[in-house]
Amino acid sequence: MLDVVVVGRVRDGGVRRSGAKPGDDLWVSGAGGGAAAAVAAWSRGREPAPEARARFAAPPDRTGLGRSLAAKRLASAMIDISDGLVLDSRRLATASGVAVRIRPDRVPVNVAAGGDLNQALEGGEDYELMFTAHPKGKERILALGRELSVQLTRIGTVGQGADVALEDGEGHHVRPGRGGYDHFMDPSGNPR
Repeated sequence: MLDVVVVGRVRDGGVRRSGAKPGDDLWVSGAGGGAAAAVAAWSRGREPAPEARARFAAPPDRTGLGRSLAAKRLASAMIDISDGLVLDSRRLATASGVAVRIRPDRVPVNVAAGGDLNQALEGGEDYELMFTAHPKGKERILALGRELSVQLTRIGTVGQGADVALEDGEGHHVRPGRGGYDHFMDPSGNPR
């Protein structure tokens, strides 16, 4: 077992989870679910597809994207998706005191997940970035994605409230399940 702790300072304040504002758009980098597909295969005693194994073993490095979003003051809040899109959305919503509305039809699913949207919503270990931004920044965000060769997708919005919901194209909301990995809960949702 190896445990690493890093202590440091962030120049210029950085971008925290707590900066999302009602009216912001919700964005994600890359596509999710690939690493979760590998974990699901191993959990069933199977060897994962090579694409899924590669996604788990070598997640993308999005530090350049994060730094650029911060330097260009495009992101109002940001979090990495290491424990699942739904769970990390809750963390961002709680820290910012806002409601997050995710459009599942816009969530990019990694090819290694075989089209399984649930793995993209609830699977972890993807290490993509989720961030919020003012709608006026859309073209600059898309240009940054092209510049860095990173897929950036607007997957939802931020509103008043303090929850996370999945929203269809007609504005109907469904509360997602617990989703994702919580270090302080066992698999059945009880505190460890």
